Amino acid sequence: MQLQLSALRAQRGTMDVYRHPTMLDARPAENRSIDTASRRGPANGAITRMLDRSSARPSALETFWRGFRRFCPRCGQGHMFAGYLSVRTACEVCGLEFEPLRSDDVPPYFTLFIVGHLVVSLYLAFWRMLDMPAWAQALVWCGLTLVLSLVLLPFIKGGVMAVIFLTKAKA
Repeated sequence: MQLQLSALRAQRGTMDVYRHPTMLDARPAENRSIDTASRRGPANGAITRMLDRSSARPSALETFWRGFRRFCPRCGQGHMFAGYLSVRTACEVCGLEFEPLRSDDVPPYFTLFIVGHLVVSLYLAFWRMLDMPAWAQALVWCGLTLVLSLVLLPFIKGGVMAVIFLTKAKA
């Protein structure tokens, strides 16, 4: 499988990276360097995999995960937010401008959708087991709704902005 991928890369003219000492090197003999033996080993294999991944475009799930963690959806290293919900003007690492990635009302909608389903499900599962007056239960469930909403909102906003980046949607 790896040999086939190497052959495909060679046909497309992309750089072929030496993968493992037991594999055949598919590059032409004139392109092989003398230091091929020095690249063998577990540490250099990890570096090769890292370089190979960095040149590839990240998957949709990886881009969403970067945004959900509130990092830049392009590079995954720069921070997307300056505060709780305030978006930076651009990524400090790769320079991606965050202004076109306007999420507007979508993050609160998704947050309330998720939190509402979670809290109502928990309420229906536990309301008979909790031996508390109605006012205390209302206080617990409303407090849980408020806390979960405030905790999830910035992460969902980052994920929505990553999806907007991924789909290249216009604001």
